[in-house]
Amino acid sequence: MLYLERAQKTLSSKAVSLRQFLQLHLTVEGIIKRLLFIGLRNNRVQYKTAQVAIGEYYEGDKTSIVKKAWDLCGIDYEKIVSKDRNYKIMENLYWEFSSQYRNLLVHGNDDALRDKELLKTVMQVDKKFIDSIEMVLKTQNKPSLFEQPRKWKIGKGTIADVDDVFKNYLGTKRPKKPTLTLEEVKKQLSQVK
Repeated sequence: MLYLERAQKTLSSKAVSLRQFLQLHLTVEGIIKRLLFIGLRNNRVQYKTAQVAIGEYYEGDKTSIVKKAWDLCGIDYEKIVSKDRNYKIMENLYWEFSSQYRNLLVHGNDDALRDKELLKTVMQVDKKFIDSIEMVLKTQNKPSLFEQPRKWKIGKGTIADVDDVFKNYLGTKRPKKPTLTLEEVKKQLSQVK
C-alpha cells in the first residue's frame, strides 16, 4: 500500500534521475491502488480483504482497473472522469508515454532515458497525472487521496471474503495464484549446488 508521507516527499522532490523516476512511477501506481482501496472500503469491504484483493487484481489491465477504481469511489468514469479534458490527456500520456519508458527501464534498457529533457518530461507526466486525479476528486467534492480514511467517511467493513469482492465489486474471477508455492521453490533451490 501507499505510504502517504513517502509519496508526498517523492512528489515534492526536484531531483531528476532514473531512480527518482522509478520512485515517482511507483507513487503513481500507489495512488491508483489507493483510489481502488478507497472505493472498495466505501463499499464496506474490510481493510485486509481490500488489500488482498488489490494485490491480486492489480496484475490485470491497468486502464480497466482505473475505470473500476473511479466507479467504486462513486464517480462514474465514462460520464464524468473521461469527460475531464486535462485528466484524459494525462491518463493517456501516463499509459502511452511514461509507462512505456518505465517498462523499458525495468527491463534493462536504461539508455532509453539518458536524455535529461526526456527524463524531466516523463517525470512531469507522472506528477501531472496525479494532479489531474486530485482535481477530478476536488470537482466531485471528494477528499484528496492523501487524506486519511476518516475524511472519506469510510465505515466499518463487513465484507471479508476476497472471492465475494472479485465477484461483486471487481466484476471478474479471482486470478489463480502462482503455480509454485514459496515452500516448493525453496525446496527446489536447496537442491541446486
